[in-house]
Amino acid sequence: AVLCFCPIQSIRSFARHRLSLRSATSSESILVELHPGKAAFLVGKWKTSVENDISLGFLPKHTHPNRNVSRLMRSSKYFKDVYAMCSALAMSDKDTANTNVLGTPRSQHGAAIALVDDSTDFVDILHLVINPDARDDIVIRAAEVEILDAIRERERARCQNAPKIVRISSAARLNLLSSDTELDISADSLSSTKKDEDSTSVTSPWLTFNNISPRSC
Repeated sequence: AVLCFCPIQSIRSFARHRLSLRSATSSESILVELHPGKAAFLVGKWKTSVENDISLGFLPKHTHPNRNVSRLMRSSKYFKDVYAMCSALAMSDKDTANTNVLGTPRSQHGAAIALVDDSTDFVDILHLVINPDARDDIVIRAAEVEILDAIRERERARCQNAPKIVRISSAARLNLLSSDTELDISADSLSSTKKDEDSTSVTSPWLTFNNISPRSC
């Protein structure tokens, strides 16, 4: 027998299997709403971890093969931005804040935290970060797929047969390792462009995901 290995399908299957297994064995969803203060604490620890990894970037690759210093340099500022936003949310009035903090702290891939605004006609994922202690690229990509699929499933579960379109900001997308196919991003949103003031085509600030078939709510 010949076994075929498809990395994209294996990552999605890996993440989906964990998600379905969690749902089948526990009344708690793998996706939970986090208090902004707790999220700020976690992201602050992750930010420090990234900064420590950068400071140790001179270590030889043959002893630390999974330390991608160039990627950490790019993501360092992003972690600082997410930390600042979580901290600001923690000090704001929860009743007036439009942004929710969702996370997968119990994930076996790697914990993830997303800042989500669902106060409009869309479910907008403003920011998304993965625990940098998960160093294996496959594990990181599975964690990204897992939380994004969980957010989409969450919206479908409360949809009343009309789930909102889930979108992710281009800023958040740039900091993810997974491919567009792995993330199930709509091809239409990838090809969409807009004109700026100089009539130059620029990428849309939002990317949408392929629709999940509605189910009875």
